[in-house]
Amino acid sequence: MSIRSTLFSFVLLLLLGACRQHSHDLPTNTAVDHLLLQVETHPALNRDSSLFMTRRALILSEELNYPYGIARSSHLLGSILYKIGSLDLAINHLHIAIHQYELLDDPQHLAEATSMIGQVYLRSENYKQALIHLRESMALFTQMNNHTGEARIQGQLGHLFEKTEQYDSALYYQQMALDYFEQRMDSAELAAIYDNIGSIYEDLEVYDEAYQHFVKAYDFNQALGNIDEAIVNLNNIGDTYRKRQQYDSAIHYTRIAWQQATLQQNQYQVQSAARDLSIIYLETGHVDSAYYFLDQSYQLNETIFGHEIAKKIANAQTIFDLEKKQQTIQLLEKEKSLTRKVTLGGAIGLAILLLLVAYISYQRVTRSAKERKLLQIENELSKSELINAQLNEEKLRTELENKRLQETQLQMDLEMKNSALSRSALHLIQKNEFLETLRTNLKKIKKSQKEDVHQKISKLTKSIDLNFNMDEDWEEFENIFQQIHTEFFDQLRAKHPTLTNSEVRLCAMIHINLHSHEIASILSISSDSLRIARYRLRKKLGLEKGENLYNYIVSIG
Repeated sequence: MSIRSTLFSFVLLLLLGACRQHSHDLPTNTAVDHLLLQVETHPALNRDSSLFMTRRALILSEELNYPYGIARSSHLLGSILYKIGSLDLAINHLHIAIHQYELLDDPQHLAEATSMIGQVYLRSENYKQALIHLRESMALFTQMNNHTGEARIQGQLGHLFEKTEQYDSALYYQQMALDYFEQRMDSAELAAIYDNIGSIYEDLEVYDEAYQHFVKAYDFNQALGNIDEAIVNLNNIGDTYRKRQQYDSAIHYTRIAWQQATLQQNQYQVQSAARDLSIIYLETGHVDSAYYFLDQSYQLNETIFGHEIAKKIANAQTIFDLEKKQQTIQLLEKEKSLTRKVTLGGAIGLAILLLLVAYISYQRVTRSAKERKLLQIENELSKSELINAQLNEEKLRTELENKRLQETQLQMDLEMKNSALSRSALHLIQKNEFLETLRTNLKKIKKSQKEDVHQKISKLTKSIDLNFNMDEDWEEFENIFQQIHTEFFDQLRAKHPTLTNSEVRLCAMIHINLHSHEIASILSISSDSLRIARYRLRKKLGLEKGENLYNYIVSIG
C-alpha cells in the first residue's frame, strides 16, 4: 500500500508541474491591458510601434475571447489609422469597437468611438454617415449628462455643416460649443472653435467678424505653444486683410506666416502662404513677386504631393509588414503551443502508464478479497430481499383486509342511517296519524253540552294544533337525512333560493322516494293539497312539462 501511495504522489507531482509550466506560457487579459496602456499613455511612440502593439493586443484579445480587449484595441487601431490617413481600415475597426461596446453596455466608450467614426466619415467627405454618427454620439453624451462631450460634438457638427455650406446651422452649433468652453476657459477647445467660426464668416464674406475670430484663435494657440496652428491663424488673418483690400497688412501677416512656416519646415503652410502672397502681389501689380511666390507654391505642391504618395505607400507597407509580423508571431506561437502540448501529452501519457501499472498490480492483490467480499454481500442482500418481499406481502394483505373492513363498516353505517331515516319518516307518519285521530275524537267530545268539558277540550285541541308542525321530529329527520346526503340542502338552496321551508321539506321527502299519501300525512295536508304543492314546486324549480321531478331532485345531491 505504501509503494502505491508513493507512486501516485510522484505521478501527481509530475502532472502538476507540467500543467503549471503550460499555464505560465499562456497569455492573459492582464497582458492585453498592459499593451493597451502602453499605447494610450505614451503618445510619443512612433507610428509603427503603436500599430504593432495595438494589433498585437487585438489578436490576443480574440484568442482569449476578451470582449473589452477587442473593443479597446479596435478603438485605438481606428484612431491610429485615422491619423495616418487609412480611412477605410479605420472605419472597419471602429465599427467592431462600437459593436463590442454595445454588448458590454459601456456608454462612455461607445459615445467616444461613435464620435471618432463620425470624424472619419467627415474627413472622407461622407457627410451623411458623419451626421448620423455624430448625432448618435450626441444622444449618448446627453443621456450620461456629459456636457463636455456634448460641446465637442457640437463643434464637430458645426464643422460638418460648414463643409456642406449650411452656415446658419454651422454657426448655431459652433456658438453653443463656444458658450460652454468659454465658461470653463478650455483654451485648446476655444482655439479650434474660434478658428472654425472665423472660417464660416470668411465663407459668408463677413471679413471683419472672420478677422476677430482668427485673432482670438491665434492668441490661444500662441499661449498654448501650438506653433503650427498659430501659423494657420496668421495666414487666415492675412487673407481677411487681402479680401478687404488692406494689402499692406495682408502682406505683413502672410509674410510672417510664410517665415515661421519656413523655420518650422512645415511645407504645407509654406506652400499655402506662398500661394496667398502670389495672389496679393498679383492684385497689387507686383508681377515679379507674384511669379516668384507662385512658382515656389507650385514646386512645394509637387513636393508635398510626392510626399503624400510616398506617405500612403509607406503606410500601406507598414500595415502589410505589420500583418506579416503578426502572422509570423502567430505561427511561432502555434509551434510553441504545439511543443507545449506534445510535452504535456508525453507527461500525461507517462503518468497514465504509471497509474495503469499501479492499478493492475493493486487489482491483482485485492481481487480475491473483493470477490469474497462481494459474495458475502450478495448472500446478505439475497436474504434481505427475501425478508423484505415477505414483509411487503404481509403488509399488502393487511392493507387489503383493512380496506375491506372499512368498506363493510361504511356500508353498515349507510344502511343504519337509511334505516334511521325510514324510521324517522315512519314515526312522523304515525305521529300525525295519531294526532289526526286524537283531534277527530276530541272534536266529537267537544260537541258535548257540558260547559267545562267543552272548554278543556278546546284548549287541548288548540295545543295539539300548535304542535302539529312537528319541529323537533322534523329536525331529527333533517339531521339524519343530512348525514346521508351531506350537501343536498346547501346545493338545493343555492340553486333555488326562493324555496320555502315547507318546499324544502317536500324536496327531501321526494328525494327518499316516499309515497304521496306518506308525504301528505307527514305534512298534514290532503292529497289534493299535495298535488298543488308538487305543481308549485315544479314551477319554482323551472321544470318543463314531462320532466321527472324525482330524477331532478335526486340529481342535485
